[in-house]
Amino acid sequence: MKYRLLVSGAAIAVLFYACGSGSESGEGMDATQQQAADTMSETSSEPVVYYAAPSPMEVVGIVESNAGMFNESFLNPTSNAAKYTTGLKKSLNLGVYGSDLSYVAILNQTQKSRNYLTTVKSLSDQLGMSGAFEKSFLDQLETNIANRDSLIRVITEFYWNADSYLVENERSTTSTLMAVGGWVEGMYFATQMAKTAKDGKDKLVNHIAEQKLTLKNLVFLMRVKSSEQMDATDILSDLEALKAVFEQVSVTHNDGEVSTDEASATTKVGGTNTIQMTPDQLTDITGKIEALRNKIVQ
Repeated sequence: MKYRLLVSGAAIAVLFYACGSGSESGEGMDATQQQAADTMSETSSEPVVYYAAPSPMEVVGIVESNAGMFNESFLNPTSNAAKYTTGLKKSLNLGVYGSDLSYVAILNQTQKSRNYLTTVKSLSDQLGMSGAFEKSFLDQLETNIANRDSLIRVITEFYWNADSYLVENERSTTSTLMAVGGWVEGMYFATQMAKTAKDGKDKLVNHIAEQKLTLKNLVFLMRVKSSEQMDATDILSDLEALKAVFEQVSVTHNDGEVSTDEASATTKVGGTNTIQMTPDQLTDITGKIEALRNKIVQ
């Protein structure tokens, strides 16, 4: 069965079927997402996967919730990029390096930002994505390399340009793998920080628990794409095992206002979440994230 992928700027993924698969399909959708869903359901009978891949701004939220010292051990060394020879590894680690670039930018590591930017650009070129970026845009990245806030904004734009380019050119499998790699790396940051965090640990734990829905949607996307990318089945199995642990975590959302910050290209859904996650569940999630992340970057 053919699936169509749409990408939105919201931070949380939403899945639904345009052909109508049940009342649960629209749960958690804001007004903009619902309008897009209604429009697509009127114009197509194909199943639609509507989602927002985690962006580098997710990493900003993770790091700023536990503003600590820079920890280089969290990063996938840029020297590893040379050993990624398959499309699977390049796509996954482009997502990983995107999160690493965000991390070093947030913590004002100017030279490392330059190094990770070079690696991201190199992998993008190897994946045939050079058409996604004009020279003026790359010049803008270099110009803002020492300005934290401007660099984060430009990195986010870089990410969405790449994602949109892939979807528009019917390369949604690469886009999905990038999303998985970036999400796993962001979760690796969060779980590693939570091990030693004192101030801000509750925010980190809440962030980890709130990834339950995003993981569910990434698993769905990987199931769809595993038939096209057979060597991704091992990654899918690990995501499935992680999802099984998250199913035991209770996350209840209390609705609030939806606001959009156009400067940072982010949409925030207001309200609060009630989280129930045991220390054992957190330990299990941490271990599975670490194992999956190491498998991706090795």
